[in-house]
Amino acid sequence: MINARRVLTGTAGEVFEDGAVLVDGAAIVAVGPRSDVEAQAPLGGQRLAFPESTVLPGLVDAHVHLDCDGRPDPVAALQGRDNDALLQDMATRAEQLLSIGVTTVRDLGDRDHLVLRLSEAIAAGTVAGPRLMSAATPVTPPGGHCWFLGGEVNGVEEIRRLVQHNAAARAKVIKVMETGGGLTKSGAKSWESQFTPDELAALVDEAHRAGLPVEHVMLDEAARIGVEG
Repeated sequence: MINARRVLTGTAGEVFEDGAVLVDGAAIVAVGPRSDVEAQAPLGGQRLAFPESTVLPGLVDAHVHLDCDGRPDPVAALQGRDNDALLQDMATRAEQLLSIGVTTVRDLGDRDHLVLRLSEAIAAGTVAGPRLMSAATPVTPPGGHCWFLGGEVNGVEEIRRLVQHNAAARAKVIKVMETGGGLTKSGAKSWESQFTPDELAALVDEAHRAGLPVEHVMLDEAARIGVEG
């Protein structure tokens, strides 16, 4: 049983002062006032008390790139690491996220499916980290935003093949670099579309065939093109 000064359940406005959570293995059995939860707890079970703390559901970070760090030039840092070293860096970042309460992460594009490898290690218990939802290789045109992650495609057929490849690798979402971005200094701007409506339509069609959603933040005219795609 875990006891804390406050327990937030995730339901709007629901807060238990002097609350508790009863856990059985990986399952939450009960949540509520400490006295109520205590009555359900088995005798001799482990008790953890955090009288000055708040317990709350795990946080979700919906947009990360675990292969990038916080340096002024994360692209140069990424390109200077081989896959083994980069995977170690990513494992460290995943553990840091878990340590601050982030239990689910959506990684929206990496190199050589390293996030999928990391996700398998976390699931196996050999690495500590949150649940990872990987987009695998992001889709971008030649020289486009984040081209250095290996997802350059030219035309509808190459777009379809990359989406199929990501789906076969068990990606959970398809990331399309529909616009440019700040990390790619020589490419399109963050409000400029990088794909034609026909290319986007093919990408969305192929992703939906695989049962996968498509993601990117788009601005201005690019947003209209993305919605129509």
